[in-house]
Amino acid sequence: KEAAARLDIQSPDEDAIAVCVIDSGIQEDHVWLEPGIDKNTSHCFLPGVSDTDVADHVPPGGHGTRVAGAVLHGEEIPQSGVVKLETWVQNARVLDNNCGMPQEMFPPAILREVVKRYHEGERNTRIFNHSINADAPCRTRHMSAWAAEIDLLCNDYDVLIIQSSGNLKFS
Repeated sequence: KEAAARLDIQSPDEDAIAVCVIDSGIQEDHVWLEPGIDKNTSHCFLPGVSDTDVADHVPPGGHGTRVAGAVLHGEEIPQSGVVKLETWVQNARVLDNNCGMPQEMFPPAILREVVKRYHEGERNTRIFNHSINADAPCRTRHMSAWAAEIDLLCNDYDVLIIQSSGNLKFS
């Protein structure tokens, strides 16, 4: 709270680019994030969950919230002064409270739905941060349907999908 009192985080210009964070939701009222969140476009894609439940419920501080912080502030968390944000963050919640995608959601289909919604939206979003991946090593012979869809979306919509790697669970 002390740092928040010493900070003046300013929203990006209205016509600034947008980055859609496809993740577990975002704590949109967070002091370091709120000025850069395009709240009018926030949407939850989880089945059986309200479209407006876009909060990040993943303990201890959220996954999508941290990704949004990295998009807005990079490696440095501002502690004081005036910070003019350069981009808008859009919140596409596709992960549940356990940071997982429900079994009934087919990742390629949901990714297409997200890209279509935001790219065809008011900001014509062209940058997507997709910090979700499989929990097993990649195939070495054929591309997965998920990876093929990422390539197809980039081609069809002329967008950039930033894909994380890792998160493998070892027993």
